[in-house]
Amino acid sequence: MEAWTKSACWAATYRVAEWTTEQWKEEVGSKKIAVMMPQILLDALRHAFVTMSAVSLLIFDECHRACGNHPYTRVMKEFYLGSQWRPAVFGMTASPVATEV
Repeated sequence: MEAWTKSACWAATYRVAEWTTEQWKEEVGSKKIAVMMPQILLDALRHAFVTMSAVSLLIFDECHRACGNHPYTRVMKEFYLGSQWRPAVFGMTASPVATEV
């Protein structure tokens, strides 16, 4: 129960693109669980508001979208691969992957 009191969820409607470094530190630094849209995570990593060393588990919902230039793909290529700190990754999807055999 304690973890839920130290959690937060952010979406574009929270205007996180306008947050200062101090706001990011206050919001994310005090949380055990942070839930955000993939583009928000990517932007936060690119601006160093969040670092991979602060993450212990990445959960990708609808991970079947992680192809091409999707934010999930960018997070993995820019901040996960080649990093000294690699949090555990759990990808979820309810969509079957369509491939030809």
